[in-house]
Amino acid sequence: MKRKIKFFKLYDTFSAEERKQFKLFVSSNLYSHGRKYLKILKYIDIDRTVFFEFGNTIKERTLWNRLSELTKLAEKFLVLIAAESESDVYNKILLSELKKRNLTDYFEKNFSDYNSELKKSLANGLKLEEYLSVNNEYLKYLNSLPDSKKFSLRFIETNNYKLAFFILSILDCLIQIKDMKNIRSITSNVPLEEILQKINFGEMLLFIKDKVSDVYPLVAFHYHLYNAGMHPMNQNEYKKAVMIFEKNLKQVPAELKLNLYKKLIDYNIELSNMLDESAKHELFRLIKSKLKEGIFSDLECKNFDNNEFRNYTLAAYSLRKFNWLKKFIDRFGSKLPDEFRDDSIIFGNALIMFHKNEFLKCMEILNKSKKANPYNYIDISFLKLKVLYELNQFDDCYSELRRVVDYMRHNRLVHIDMLKFMKLFCRSYGLLLKLNQNPSKKNLLNLEFQINKSKFIGISWIKGKMLILKKSI
Repeated sequence: MKRKIKFFKLYDTFSAEERKQFKLFVSSNLYSHGRKYLKILKYIDIDRTVFFEFGNTIKERTLWNRLSELTKLAEKFLVLIAAESESDVYNKILLSELKKRNLTDYFEKNFSDYNSELKKSLANGLKLEEYLSVNNEYLKYLNSLPDSKKFSLRFIETNNYKLAFFILSILDCLIQIKDMKNIRSITSNVPLEEILQKINFGEMLLFIKDKVSDVYPLVAFHYHLYNAGMHPMNQNEYKKAVMIFEKNLKQVPAELKLNLYKKLIDYNIELSNMLDESAKHELFRLIKSKLKEGIFSDLECKNFDNNEFRNYTLAAYSLRKFNWLKKFIDRFGSKLPDEFRDDSIIFGNALIMFHKNEFLKCMEILNKSKKANPYNYIDISFLKLKVLYELNQFDDCYSELRRVVDYMRHNRLVHIDMLKFMKLFCRSYGLLLKLNQNPSKKNLLNLEFQINKSKFIGISWIKGKMLILKKSI
């Protein structure tokens, strides 16, 4: 009878070096208790199909028991190698043992060294949980001593850091809430937001600067960027955030650097969506700087909303940086997840073809798109509408327009500005088709009125086509 053997699953994940170390581990009398585990491991390495059939004989039950023991040993082996490689786990276990054994001087010295190491990480927004956990244990230790003079100082310092990171987490939360509202994953007011906004962050920031200055740059960055988001047309707060980023946070670990870059980039995307021209240049500068530093793991993200490939593509296109865009697609397109790789590359290459006025090639590329998600669908349809018009395929223009308008009637989780701009474009595009079909003064005035009401992406293309038709009226 065949059974599912848990040990096989664990053992199969071991590298060649780990298997070698594991065999030494189970050979030790400390763990083997006289069992001959190496013989079983030899069979496992050679062939599992015949030897590992289980019935009710004593021999078969014994083998099953040995495999169960090997599973426990494999779990213990994984914990031990993790403790050796994870310095935080190792240090916490060591401190706990030193404390139990009343090795006071040894414990104090190890705590001091480890605490200094943790505080260096705190400046980068890392290891707060480890810092608080170790310091809370240390406070318990100090509290158990008679007349400990260190307790109050340690208590105040630990709670100062706790407060600083509490403020940091709140600011980060408020920035995220605003971003989620923009992509419509949150569509209503958030009571938490109203409560958190009542905090006097300016006063808190002064306290943090005075008491825990090593964490101040990171908190101040979020504070100024949050203020910039609340007042997007006031660039002073944004400039303060950028200055802190470039002066004080350049050497932070890559994961944190990616997070900070993303916040700056998202802010400028928001301004670009307000059709702020200066924000487009700042956005492109940040993108180039980030990629130059080799930070691009976000382009491998499987969540389309958090993958920046589309935003980088549109940023380059909006500034007519077509050579850069081509190189970007060629270098990073292959890193995209399978789910939306093809559509994203198709859209980028189609934009380049459109710029070159190679409309037939552009349409050929666009027709290969699967329109895998709402962003892809709207992007591809937006470009298709323009290409079909350039090719004078006006019947297809009407058909594509009806399709995308109907598509947008349903609740689509895309950035709120994307839907707004696409709806404005479609209204103007419909009036452009009407003017093309019947070049009358009335139709011209209707189109002019529509495009003068508000700005939207694609307005310059609509105006260009309108001016051509205007000459014949």
